[in-house]
Amino acid sequence: MKEEVIGKRYAKALIQLGQEQGQLERVSKELETFAALFNESDILKRVLCDPIHDRNKRKAILGDVLKKLEAGNLCSNFLQLLLDKERMRYLPAICSAYQRLEDGIAGRLRANLTTAEDLQEGEKEAIQTALERKFNKDIILEWFKDPDILGGIICKVDGMVFDGCVRTQLEMLKETMKGE
Repeated sequence: MKEEVIGKRYAKALIQLGQEQGQLERVSKELETFAALFNESDILKRVLCDPIHDRNKRKAILGDVLKKLEAGNLCSNFLQLLLDKERMRYLPAICSAYQRLEDGIAGRLRANLTTAEDLQEGEKEAIQTALERKFNKDIILEWFKDPDILGGIICKVDGMVFDGCVRTQLEMLKETMKGE
């Protein structure tokens, strides 16, 4: 809970600055790129998050990474601020909150689609189109394959879950039969 609150607070500030400077998308891409590197590298994460390491060395390492990523001033200054305030460990929560806020500004939603099998040609697009009509927003659809659901689909959009998988239907049938 604390992570979400802190993440949202920092993300709001970054969104406001990004809007003022007309750099919302650029900041989003740079933040996403750095966060991916941060999440994949345990060494980088440990060095940047652990105050036992010398602050100046941590700042130099962060500066070098940002230079190699060709991050702009806004994103670089923001990440340096996180390091200065010992908030780097909240980066995943900040990125998530930033993405939600940016999506809201852009009028889009993110959806997760899970199927047991690979989708046929055009099925993903048809589902995306149907969701866009239902929510009247652009949908960014992420697809996952999970054979454990047996069949059907599970779609998560904006905190709602549309569960039409065979596994859930079998579980509901099992519970119904127990009650009789």
